Amino acid sequence: MLYFSFGNLAFNGKSSESIIDIVISGKSKFKDADAFLVDAIKYMDEEIYPGEGIKEDYNGAHLKEGLYKEIVMRWIASMNEKVDISFDDIQKTYRIKLDHYDPMRDEFILETADEFIMFSWSTSA
Repeated sequence: MLYFSFGNLAFNGKSSESIIDIVISGKSKFKDADAFLVDAIKYMDEEIYPGEGIKEDYNGAHLKEGLYKEIVMRWIASMNEKVDISFDDIQKTYRIKLDHYDPMRDEFILETADEFIMFSWSTSA
């Protein structure tokens, strides 16, 4: 898996408390987007944020397929003066629905021809 994180300095505003985490893996390794989500959460929990209870945050989470590309692109646009990110050929988008609503998070799985991408925006504000 590949992991990228963009902290507050990556955003266009003078002050931001936003973070975008991106986890990418080859689509051929997984049966479907749900299987990728399980492994991406495990990776974040064990490798990126060990000891912070990431896995517990996602208990009961499920994917809802929909037209979410515009939302993801809006979060990317909030960084576009400092960071350039583009996703080619997005075929499907899924929103990660948690057991509980958290207005400080917006999370998605993007599916391209060859990759699954977990895209997570969060803020502490």
